[in-house]
Amino acid sequence: MFVRRNVGISAFCVMLATAPTTAAFAQESADVLERMVAGSHEVVAQAAQGSESLGEALQIAQAPQGAPAITLPNGASSITETFNDWTVNCAVQNDRKICATSQAQGNRQTGQQVFAIELYASQDGASNGILILPFGLDIQTPVALRVGEQALGSGAEFTTCMPGGCIVPIAFPQAELDVLKRGATLTVTARSASAGSEPAEFVVSLSGFTAAIDRVDQLAQ
Repeated sequence: MFVRRNVGISAFCVMLATAPTTAAFAQESADVLERMVAGSHEVVAQAAQGSESLGEALQIAQAPQGAPAITLPNGASSITETFNDWTVNCAVQNDRKICATSQAQGNRQTGQQVFAIELYASQDGASNGILILPFGLDIQTPVALRVGEQALGSGAEFTTCMPGGCIVPIAFPQAELDVLKRGATLTVTARSASAGSEPAEFVVSLSGFTAAIDRVDQLAQ
């Protein structure tokens, strides 16, 4: 039995760029991911920090010399807000705003996280992010995503697996992001590694998603 729980952001230094997430993870990525999977709620954010595959879709925003201090509303250095089943986290780290919205699911009996999704501030209406999926899946087969009966893209590929789970970068162009905003649930389907076993499905509630991703965009400005 799974239970949904929201996950928060810790310190990571990423901002969106426009290139797709396709490059392979490098050794530096593995080192960061190793630290990432040791945590629980930090697992999603730290994966984004170390991934060079995400590096094509994310860039570090350096504040120019002499620029005004970057702050969040009311001068806060970090903000955590909940929008139904989604959590928004935004923090100022070294004169950078780091903002994302996330949701996770865990095993009610063990408390272990088995699934997580995180999406970052959108650019030109598109948003990139990552999934973290459990072991026991066929990592050579892309993960399918759909809202209702509508498929999103042609599938998202695994990049690597670490002790805490397997990483799947995702990217939603504006049209698909609009579908997510109108939908009730996002279904993530992955083929099992065991022959004859049913595919694994993770149903992600989209309740609060529109408000959450819009808030991320607002805070990231």
